[in-house]
Amino acid sequence: MPDYERQVRYWLHDAVAAAPSTGVNTITGEGLSEVLKGANAVIDVSNSPTLDGAAKEFFRIATTNLLKAEADAGVGHHVALSVVGTDRLAPKSGYFEAKLAQEALISAGPIPYSIVHATQFFEFVNAIADSATVGNEVHLPPAFIQPIASADVAEAVAMTAVNDPVNGILEVGGPQQFRLPDLIRTALTARGDTRDVVADPAAGYWGVAIEERDLVPGAGATQFDTRFEDWILEAAAKA
Repeated sequence: MPDYERQVRYWLHDAVAAAPSTGVNTITGEGLSEVLKGANAVIDVSNSPTLDGAAKEFFRIATTNLLKAEADAGVGHHVALSVVGTDRLAPKSGYFEAKLAQEALISAGPIPYSIVHATQFFEFVNAIADSATVGNEVHLPPAFIQPIASADVAEAVAMTAVNDPVNGILEVGGPQQFRLPDLIRTALTARGDTRDVVADPAAGYWGVAIEERDLVPGAGATQFDTRFEDWILEAAAKA
């Protein structure tokens, strides 16, 4: 889509923040009916406070409450942010099982929908390293990953929201694929982190065993332009 067309589409819509900090709570239902009055679309980027099996109850309650409030308000498009590889990782992870259950609720619900599957954000590379650190070594499987800048994900969900519902899944990712250890090694080197990164086939990703291409999107995915090296330079300039 040409940039000018994106801008026109965005200018024709007002975005209203809805979060506990603004008096809206999808778990209790507080503030939902008020904030959704007159809404054409809802973008759900909420996330569970835990990454284990308890996330399933969070997504069940929050999604059920949100979809009901949307139906009452006459909302015409529900956009949810999820993760590339959710279906592949769900059998191995309580969190991804919860995300898959959330997607099932949306697809079976009363609101036309679009689910955006994004790859891992650039902003989480250091957290990935920390989760896989043993002593002074970072052990990661040599799987492929195609990370994306969070700003590009924000654009992806905004573009999706102002277009017609697809009643299915859209995949988005960055422009480059890396082996996971290579990506993390580059990130650590850029910030002067001396930990050694080890390509370890026995290692997990956030504690989950993954296959070589579990974290990359399919051939029809939309690729955004921000390159990891450029993002690192920009982040360093802002530091």
